[in-house]
Amino acid sequence: MLGLDVTFQETRFYKDVKSEGERSIVSIILDRKLGKLPAKTKKSVEALDLLKLESLAIALLDFRTIDDLKAWLKDS
Repeated sequence: MLGLDVTFQETRFYKDVKSEGERSIVSIILDRKLGKLPAKTKKSVEALDLLKLESLAIALLDFRTIDDLKAWLKDS
């Protein structure tokens, strides 16, 4: 097309959309599992980069309380 060897998955647009989708899903699951998050905790989750967000998505399966989330954020 433009002579660039870039796949769609490598574009910034794709990565931004993917990141926002994952961030939304993690937020929905956290709210459903732990209840409404305190603003400070929510901001900490929103600030995570994509790799840490993916790690959180796996870890949150074992969370039972908001303290589990806070401990995870502190350790990450």
